[in-house]
Amino acid sequence: MKKIKFLIPAVAMVFGLASCDNMDELYKDEKVDYSIYSTKVESLAAQSGFKRALLTWTNPGDEIAKTIKISYNEGESVINVNEMVEEYIINDLAAGTYNFEVRTVDKWGNESLPVTKSVKVYGDQDAEYLARPSITITYNEAKQTHILKFAGVSSAMSMWGGKMEFTLTGPDGVTSELNTSLNKEFNQFEWKTFSWKDSSGKTLSINGYYSRATELSVELGKLAGGTYTVNYTTNAYPANFKTKGNGIICYTAVCLDALDFSETATIEVEAIPEPEPEPETPAEDETTEASAE
Repeated sequence: MKKIKFLIPAVAMVFGLASCDNMDELYKDEKVDYSIYSTKVESLAAQSGFKRALLTWTNPGDEIAKTIKISYNEGESVINVNEMVEEYIINDLAAGTYNFEVRTVDKWGNESLPVTKSVKVYGDQDAEYLARPSITITYNEAKQTHILKFAGVSSAMSMWGGKMEFTLTGPDGVTSELNTSLNKEFNQFEWKTFSWKDSSGKTLSINGYYSRATELSVELGKLAGGTYTVNYTTNAYPANFKTKGNGIICYTAVCLDALDFSETATIEVEAIPEPEPEPETPAEDETTEASAE
């Protein structure tokens, strides 16, 4: 039983220690004597990962607490850290939602009150549900080039991982030299305020983790008609969708780890008809001109 302090009339003391135990139970929610506890942590945060979770917090400013205790699975799993760290990664977790409790412990073994945070942990099955980008090859007449487009690289379920490697094999069976990485600088864990103006000039904004990379395009030059095969490898961070606006997707949380996957897409490309040459204007007959004179 935790030690509890109560406001008890002095006359009650005559009933002895046995009576005191009963009174403790009766008044257990009245007033806590924090002097018997180590000082608790503050600002506990949890970050989802692939088969792992990252916990971060702020330790108390006093020197009472000496070690950290982390528990989960309803207290069945316990991690004792013999120093005052302010972050810890729990590995080898099965997919699911976990309720983590962090306590400090003083040199006498007294624990602080727990600080609790819940977080989802991702597993192998989550990669199966990540939306794959759609792939098209279209002809841009103004630029006189075919364009390979990956649309939906960031979606409601995932944030693009910043890598897209692919090869393009043409109808003649030849694989092109287009094994390319498409990269954009981004920080998937940086919480930002994204602002823009609507058609009326009003400023709108979204707070969260967000990605501007919703599609990627590559100019291929003019292609012959036929069947093309795109083999690509990419990665994406599972994410919790918040909203979408002005060409960005916003999330409330993003996984620590990107999940890799590879896919193949087959695309039919129509041949671009060559423009017919303009007919040459015949030269006027010199003899006719002479006759006319």
